[in-house]
Amino acid sequence: MKRTIISIIFIIIVFITITVVESIHIINGDDFYKSFKIISVDNISTNFHIKFEKLKAADEYQIVVYNDDNTVLWSEKTKKNDMFINLKRIQTDKTYQIIVIAYNKAGLNITAENPYTFTYNEPTFNQNNSILLNNDENYYLLIDGDLTKKDYYIEIKDDKKTYKKERITDNEYTIDKSIYSNKENIYTINLYDNNTIIHSLKLYSNISPIDDLTIIEPQNDIILNYSDIPLSFDGGNNATEYLLQIFREDTMIKETPINNNNIVISKDFFKKSENYTLKILAKYEDMEKYTKTDSIKFTINDKDTLRRAYFSSFNNKKVELYNPNNSGKIYYTLDGSDPSEKGIEYKEPIEINEKVNIKTIVKDKNKNNSIITDDVIGLDPQDSYTIYINTNTTNENTEDLNELVRLITTKLEEKSIKVIRNNPDNSLNKSMSEAKTNNADLYLSLKTSASISHESYGIETWINNEDSKTFSIANLIHNSIIKNYYDSKGNKGIKFSFNNIEELTDHNVPISMIINLGYFDNEKDYDWLTSNKEIIADSISKPIIDYFSIK
Repeated sequence: MKRTIISIIFIIIVFITITVVESIHIINGDDFYKSFKIISVDNISTNFHIKFEKLKAADEYQIVVYNDDNTVLWSEKTKKNDMFINLKRIQTDKTYQIIVIAYNKAGLNITAENPYTFTYNEPTFNQNNSILLNNDENYYLLIDGDLTKKDYYIEIKDDKKTYKKERITDNEYTIDKSIYSNKENIYTINLYDNNTIIHSLKLYSNISPIDDLTIIEPQNDIILNYSDIPLSFDGGNNATEYLLQIFREDTMIKETPINNNNIVISKDFFKKSENYTLKILAKYEDMEKYTKTDSIKFTINDKDTLRRAYFSSFNNKKVELYNPNNSGKIYYTLDGSDPSEKGIEYKEPIEINEKVNIKTIVKDKNKNNSIITDDVIGLDPQDSYTIYINTNTTNENTEDLNELVRLITTKLEEKSIKVIRNNPDNSLNKSMSEAKTNNADLYLSLKTSASISHESYGIETWINNEDSKTFSIANLIHNSIIKNYYDSKGNKGIKFSFNNIEELTDHNVPISMIINLGYFDNEKDYDWLTSNKEIIADSISKPIIDYFSIK
């Protein structure tokens, strides 16, 4: 009998222990917001080896390298917590910062708490070096850094032959024209520290220095919606100028220089049911023979396309869905199935008692369906929330915006929301880095603008694209502000940057938005902002509190 009782007690203890352990595992399995650190960063010249702690709930990591003016030098995502990267564009005596961001499957992110900052001390080739070789002239190569501290060597080679390898101590090195004159070739110039290559440069002789060019988006021969069109291309490296040409049928209707490989083309250039061609030219100075091009054709849809639905909160017991269009109905599913086929028509707030995978679509028989949204929502509030507010402005509204931020901060802190304000003297990317390092749940940039005519007015809110996690809260805040704006015609709506505004890209906090609170050179806008700061602060802070379901 005694043995039986002991056995029963032992089984109960084991059962309780297993249950507690399993409970701890379940609780911690979703504890994505546990902090993590960069363990080490080692490098041999431009090759860096980065190790960081692994998070069990992380689906992938992103490594971002900022240069000394806090623009992104390098960025890549990985599944590993141990990665080798090559920073080919690094420069001597410049300061850089490496940050690591972990993402879970829902897209939430947390940044390693110890960004790694360093100054690169190895010599590098000067960025002002020309990459073209002239048949009739020697080439003078410029090198930055102290070449007297170690044994440094220059190597000149192509894919078949090494022409020179010799020690250097001067910051200007002459390459004799006899090596390349009247030859079509690409030469690699390597800078060695003893036997290690620490920097490389390619020089081009009678051959195009520009890489082949490929338009990635839009795809060729497709039908596009009548809206602003994002255009992105790859390649074309080393070009000194990029040109965009727009053709309607065979007639060019626009030619304009562009500054980067991601742009947005206004829908004002297009008409429904018409055929168009977009052409990109990558040019090197005025040498037409070196130009590389690519083009795509498309047709503009004959119907308007509906905008997606958005929701009131992601962790409340009742979730309301909103249709931002003047027509159409919302259909939804809560099991992750396709709402275009199995959707329930939305008529009243949805009762949520657990986490669900909600998908929505907006339909109208006379228009194209909206995109399908895909979100995980449910009763899973965090212990705390952090809002990062950025105001980089030096115009007549500076003090008004500062006062507005103080009012918003007070209202959010009353609900125990942590608010971090940027230092106005910092660069934009420094503010972005701070927001990520502090694991902000929302990045809110407040601005005012001016116009050439001094007649523009109105409120507009910018997010990255329609798929952005910011779409719902951006609509809630924007609509809240518009209710208190003096002129309904000044509602410029939600606009998309399509990766052309750095604050709104994946390099920043996933829920990021810019609100343009009018035009300071318009008297009515100026008076509205200066006279209604308390109301505007309420219009911004209340939707934030409601969206995060903070009591």
